[in-house]
Amino acid sequence: MTERRPADGDRALMASVGALMYLVAGAVVALSLVAPGHDMANPSALVAGSVAGFVTAAWMWLLRERLPRHLFHLTSAAGTVMTALCVYWSGEQSSPYSFLFLWVATFGAYFFTPAQVVAHLSLAGAVYALALVELPPEGDAFEHWLLTMVGVSLAAAVIRQLVSAREGLEAAREQLLAHTIELARTDPLTGLLNRRAWYERLEEELERAQRSSAPVCVAMLDLDYFKAFNDEHGHIAGDDLLRAIASVWKLAIRPADSLGRYGGEEFALVLPECEIERAVEVIERLRASVPRDQRCSVGIARWDGQETPLDLVARADARLYAAKNLGRDRIVAAPWRTETPAVRGR
Repeated sequence: MTERRPADGDRALMASVGALMYLVAGAVVALSLVAPGHDMANPSALVAGSVAGFVTAAWMWLLRERLPRHLFHLTSAAGTVMTALCVYWSGEQSSPYSFLFLWVATFGAYFFTPAQVVAHLSLAGAVYALALVELPPEGDAFEHWLLTMVGVSLAAAVIRQLVSAREGLEAAREQLLAHTIELARTDPLTGLLNRRAWYERLEEELERAQRSSAPVCVAMLDLDYFKAFNDEHGHIAGDDLLRAIASVWKLAIRPADSLGRYGGEEFALVLPECEIERAVEVIERLRASVPRDQRCSVGIARWDGQETPLDLVARADARLYAAKNLGRDRIVAAPWRTETPAVRGR
């Protein structure tokens, strides 16, 4: 699984934050040059570094919508190298410019993966060590390096931990939302699509059929004498029967078909790319697999290419009631709205 990052793909946010960091860094360097009591070894180079910070900030801000993601690694690495150069140009191993490494680490810890953060910290440690080595001895250079890098690494680790916690909360929230949406679309007893979700699937299939001119059939299935079954065996047994039917029928339909519980003991089935003869074959398979020797009546209608989902379901439902009026335990199928329904019993 690809690791999720907090602003992954939000280049405008990354560019805005990077531009702000470069802007403030340039301002800090410029202010340090005019502050009293600071005698820099190479003020001209620091001025150039400050100007470079301002220019980079403006460039990132103006192009914030178009900068590719990989370029942010380059700007972060450039910021790291520039910080080390500022330390070197200051002429002091204890240069306050070393705190700018913290900003680079903070940016990386928030926007990059842990492996990428380690790479950027390694670069910071290397260039900072090189800058300290090239400066005149001033106390313990290793101590300056160690304290700076430990502080920077700890800050990056804390931020990365906070980001990971946020990612975990967001993932849990997304899972909860997906589960809630699924519950809103699922019949709690059978686990099938509920009526609302089934209608949505029917609308999707009719829209697809409208584009492809493929046939679509709808079947309405109702258990025969289900009330009598409940009266004899109890409502718990009735619920068990509905769950068993749903489990068996889910395995018996085609992968493209959509089965839902329409209400009570009535089920609805969408059969895309299916002519009426094939739909009857599928329904016969379902009727033969009803548990506990129960029977069901079925009405089937083929979409005429123009009627609404409600009209199509109403036509299939009318065929279902025709099947019940004819004695139940049979299929009544109507290919078209004007054709005489075909009756098929057990």
